[in-house]
Parts: sequence; C-alpha cells; structure tokens
Amino acid sequence: MAESEDEEQEIYECPICEEEFDTESGLSIHEGQMHPNKQIDELEDLVDTFEEETEKALDIKKEKESLKQRVRSLRDEKEELEETVDDLKDTQEKLKEGIEEKDDKVQDLKSKVDNLKDDREELKSEKHSMERKIDDLENEKESLKKSLEKTEELMLKLKHQVKEFNEEIDE
Repeated sequence: MAESEDEEQEIYECPICEEEFDTESGLSIHEGQMHPNKQIDELEDLVDTFEEETEKALDIKKEKESLKQRVRSLRDEKEELEETVDDLKDTQEKLKEGIEEKDDKVQDLKSKVDNLKDDREELKSEKHSMERKIDDLENEKESLKKSLEKTEELMLKLKHQVKEFNEEIDE
C-alpha cells in the first residue's frame, strides 16, 4: 500500500529551473523567492496587453461614433433630397399646366387670327398685335418646354442620388 501512495504523490516542477517540489505551495514559495521577475514580467505583459486592447476598443468606439454621425448625416441628406424631388415634381406639374395653358392660348389666338383674315383692311393692326402675342406665347412655351426638360433631367439625377444614398445607408 505504501508503494501506491508513493506512485500517486504528485510532484510539482519549476518551469524555469526544473527543481522538483512535493507540494504546490512549496513550488509557489520557490518561484516567489528564486524567480520574482517572472511574475513581474507576466504582470507587465498583462498590463501591456490590457493597454493595447483598451486603445483598440477606444479606436473602435471612435469609429463607431463617426459612422453613426455619417449615417445621421446621410439620412438628413436623403430627407433633403426627397424634399427636393417632391418640390421638383410640383414644379414639373406647374410647368406642364403652364404649357397646356399656353397651348390653349396659342390655339385661341390662331383661331382669332384665322377669323380676322376675312377683314384685313379694317383689322390689320389688331392682326399684327395678335401675331406678336402668338410669337411671345410660342417663345414662352419653348422656354417652358426647356424648363420642363431641365426639370425632368434634374429629377432623374436626384432619383439616382436618392437611390445611391439609400444603398449607402443600407450598407
């Protein structure tokens, strides 16, 4: 029975100098007296690692805040763009209505010109005046058409930008 007790007795070996001890506390006392720098080195390494990890965590936190601010900024910009798109849609509708009104006026004036052709001598000055109005209306109509075209181009660009911002925010 004495042999099995000897076989089961655990031996504690110093990892630095390989000296053997019968108890864990004996090994601990030996390490503290003979190898005190080991614990200091381990603690210094642990402090260095903690400082590095803390710095990384702070950098990540700063980056996270920066990204949150960027997302807020992009959302605000998106809202502004959506408002601009809505304003452009309203402007587009008004321009279309203006073109329709100008078309109606042009048609009315052309009709009047046709009716007045029968009596040229008497109505010559009035005809000249109406032709000028027609020209002015045609110019206004062309101007409105160009404005409408530009508005439609702007709407397409803004829709594209809104789509890009949506995609960027979703990322």
